[in-house]
Amino acid sequence: MKKFFILSVILLTVVTFSSCKKEGVYTPDKKISKIYKAKLQKIENLTLTTEERTEKYLAESWEWSGNLLKRIETYNSDGDLGIIFDFYYDGKRLSKIEYDGYRASYEYDGRKLNKIEYFLNDERYCYCDVKHDGKKISEFDFHYLEDFSKRSSVSNIDKMIDISLFMFLPTPEDSKRIRAAHKNATKLETAMSDYNIKLEWDGDNIDKLTYKTLDWIYISRYSYDDKINPYFGLIKSSYDGEYVNPTSLCNKNNVTKEMLKYTSGSLTGETYVTDNTYDYDGNLPTKKTETFIEQEGPNTYTSYYYTYYVYKD
Repeated sequence: MKKFFILSVILLTVVTFSSCKKEGVYTPDKKISKIYKAKLQKIENLTLTTEERTEKYLAESWEWSGNLLKRIETYNSDGDLGIIFDFYYDGKRLSKIEYDGYRASYEYDGRKLNKIEYFLNDERYCYCDVKHDGKKISEFDFHYLEDFSKRSSVSNIDKMIDISLFMFLPTPEDSKRIRAAHKNATKLETAMSDYNIKLEWDGDNIDKLTYKTLDWIYISRYSYDDKINPYFGLIKSSYDGEYVNPTSLCNKNNVTKEMLKYTSGSLTGETYVTDNTYDYDGNLPTKKTETFIEQEGPNTYTSYYYTYYVYKD
């Protein structure tokens, strides 16, 4: 797998806003300063248990200008600087995000997000129409430009590999499991296929997400706590040094359980379940622990993903 994927589409797929604000405005009372990550994986079978660890490391550093997020610097577990995201505004409203030749430009109609266009080195290659049901975003329609698809080189496709899998998800690990389930699709089909995302809400949290591309359908259901999600209202993606992944940005509260199932034609895959627990300081999380268990042959893999939040004083 290549380390870099086409972030500009992912940037849209984690769009989420408070219904009482203009879409595209993110001015939290408590601002994230640093994000740290760690991982522990236990591999067990009848005769042996082994562990693989990634020690706690700085994953993101956030730069603010007053109440506006201006830049996010990302790092891998070796401490190397990765992707740098730069945020631009029209007043307090996000107008574009740039990184490494990619650009996502945001268009609004009154208080609502209407359209997003994606560019690589100033060439438009994708756009997304955004639909609403009342005050809530209900649907995303992604469309790739045919000329760009025909001219895309292998190196471009490598950057876009699995992009249709990095959908609007409340947690990052879903995307990796979906990618594994979808591994039989060719790189070109997966990277350049139009796709559709539908959202069903319960208050300010997504209850059900349905994602369709080619002949694949993915359905995710979620449960939540009653605490504040520190990302609520932000358009952003995270980078863990190996993959660009969506983060839990799409809800007012924090996901405690997620259930993901996929189908393709007559094929129905297993249901993937992730449990999340949190440590809090008041109404905000300071640590998140994701637990995911999967079985492969005689081996049981139990993965723990840790995220630590540090806030500005």
